[in-house]
Amino acid sequence: MQIMPKIQPNLIFLWKDDNLWGMKELSRRDFLKFSALSLGALSLPDISTETAETISPLADLPLLWTQETPLKVEYLYSWGGRRNIPADWRMVSGVPLDIFTPIRPVHHSNLENFTLETHYPYAWVAPLPHLTGSPAQWEAIVGWGVQDSILVYNGQLVGKQGDLISSYAYAEQRDVYPNKIWNVLTALIGISNFVKNNGPLLPGNNYSMLQMSNLIEDLDVRHIYRNGFLSPGGGVCSVASTLSKSVFIASARGYTEEVERTRHDPIYQYWTPPLEPGITKWNSDATVAYYRRNAQPFDEDNLDYIFKIREDSCPLYISVRAHLAFNAEPIEGDLTFNTDARMAFALTLQKNRPALDEPSVLANLRESYANFHHFEEEIIIP
Repeated sequence: MQIMPKIQPNLIFLWKDDNLWGMKELSRRDFLKFSALSLGALSLPDISTETAETISPLADLPLLWTQETPLKVEYLYSWGGRRNIPADWRMVSGVPLDIFTPIRPVHHSNLENFTLETHYPYAWVAPLPHLTGSPAQWEAIVGWGVQDSILVYNGQLVGKQGDLISSYAYAEQRDVYPNKIWNVLTALIGISNFVKNNGPLLPGNNYSMLQMSNLIEDLDVRHIYRNGFLSPGGGVCSVASTLSKSVFIASARGYTEEVERTRHDPIYQYWTPPLEPGITKWNSDATVAYYRRNAQPFDEDNLDYIFKIREDSCPLYISVRAHLAFNAEPIEGDLTFNTDARMAFALTLQKNRPALDEPSVLANLRESYANFHHFEEEIIIP
């Protein structure tokens, strides 16, 4: 959504206070000063004096509500080196993404492998610290303009002083395959239905990923969760890990706490971007698994991700947003599976009920993908 057709020479920053929207016009200098004071330090912590386990996550970064927002993906080796792959650009809408201020102008001549779709000479770019997927660094074009100002926004910038508590996103193309996309969307539908049917997550209560995603219902889940890579329900761990990271940020703000979490084997842990040293594979990676004979919530024989809303917290909702971009031709994925869509989704903890009917939106997205991919009749594994 375009905030204003023309903003010059200042930036616009939006925040929420007592459920009322406010808008303050800030100069570039004031914007950076405001960001530093209200949204935490803009430079990375010095990790030479403390371990990553003790660094607090960046909890109060502004959120960008994407609207045809270009994301630049630079692929890395797992130890931080760059892969010799051209920068990949993908468009995302409707998925909230944390941005790492300050936003900086980049001249169109420095936008690698990206066709400029605006007459403005500068893209205003922000790195994304709370987005996982393949080992990669991510940047978002927040808006277009000239060197001194943003003239058109690709979305809203929203602070977390009010309704929003925490958000974490997942975006991928090389490590998704058709069954994984189906499974992930099904898990997201389950979580959004749980919130819609049960209301907010209440202080003092524990909440199970297996329960919320509907994995533990008394049915053969392989009718719903299409068999993926290695095991039924393949790919759902990306949802568990993304949820755990959002909860981890909320814990740093005093709203939640971890009850049970099982990490993947180190080689399979979902990547955490290098911009966020406070969130590591060790402290926030999560996997889930269940056994048909023990299909009960909070069963000790299951691998579950369980978190608690603290007694001194307020009730919280989980908002679930997802985006798919269908490709004309499949590309070869990193797991030897061909992938025919780019996926992005986010799990956000907030104080207010989600404004959209998110289960219906997600179900329509899953149906659109099923039709696009031409899923055949489900094969039930005995």
